[in-house]
Amino acid sequence: MADVSTPLTEDGRIRARMVGTSQEGNSYIDGYKPQRKAFYGIIEADLTPDTTVSLGYDYQDITPKGSTWGGMPLWFSDGTQAEYSRSKNYAQNWSRWDNTLKTAFAEIEHRFDNGWNLRAVANQYRTEFDAELLGLVGRPDRATGLGSFPNGALPVALASEGSSRQNTFDVMASGPFELLGRQHDLVVGATSSRRTASQEAIAPFYAGFTPVNVYQLSPAFPRPNFDAMASIPTRTLIKQSGVYSAARFSLAEPLKLIVGGRFSNYEIDDAVGGSSLHYKKSSEFTPYAGLIYDIDKTYSAYVSYTGIFNPQTDYRDSKGNVLTPTKGKTKEVGLKGAYLMGV
Repeated sequence: MADVSTPLTEDGRIRARMVGTSQEGNSYIDGYKPQRKAFYGIIEADLTPDTTVSLGYDYQDITPKGSTWGGMPLWFSDGTQAEYSRSKNYAQNWSRWDNTLKTAFAEIEHRFDNGWNLRAVANQYRTEFDAELLGLVGRPDRATGLGSFPNGALPVALASEGSSRQNTFDVMASGPFELLGRQHDLVVGATSSRRTASQEAIAPFYAGFTPVNVYQLSPAFPRPNFDAMASIPTRTLIKQSGVYSAARFSLAEPLKLIVGGRFSNYEIDDAVGGSSLHYKKSSEFTPYAGLIYDIDKTYSAYVSYTGIFNPQTDYRDSKGNVLTPTKGKTKEVGLKGAYLMGV
């Protein structure tokens, strides 16, 4: 690993940092060898004493060997739970799950004389993956570790490759204000993101009907000819946006009231094989309110209420549909402490 930071001008108003890493190794999992290469670079510049801009880029190339999928069979044919050493792994030397992650970002921050800050951030996040994996399913015989079809441990293979791109933009302002002779704090902001993803996948299939001995993990299995198999294309478009605000009111010297909320917009469009599978568009307002009472310099008592709206963009049901956003609410009552003067 190398990590270099340096000023680019004599006065230090423009400065840079670069980090590079390369990792190769082994694992407690048999046959698994993690490999990772990464680069991170950022340039910061003080346009004025109160305005700072930064530009950066992050790159990661993750190419492990012997990647696992599905683990070992959980049950024996007699209904008892199987037990293995934690290193057991049937992944073959051709098994892989390669990932490339790329992030470009830009940020500008301005500090006003009245104590307010304005911050804007733009990101582009890209991913690429390519996986060829093998796992075991079935219920082998406890005594022999083998068993006959269809109860023995059978190899199941799959392959998938795809990419995604997500653009996000956030802007936020925060600072103090006075009301009724007391000083309070306010934050307001907005966020927007758009993500597109595409994938070509070969669904899990029985790679062979000769059961594998789970004790000896034999026989080894050659790489299937994935290139000759038909794949299913999928496409996903996800749009999200929101505006939010929160205020911290000083009701009395030991008592603070925090109120806020967020209005969220969410849209998802899924297609499989060129046909629309799932379309969902919704809006939701989630409020927040809380009271904090400072008992002394160390302890505070609080009570709070929070609404929940959480899109499930990475989870699907048995039919392949993206799960609908989760909604809910939480209520809390508690006591918290800050020691060593909050350090």
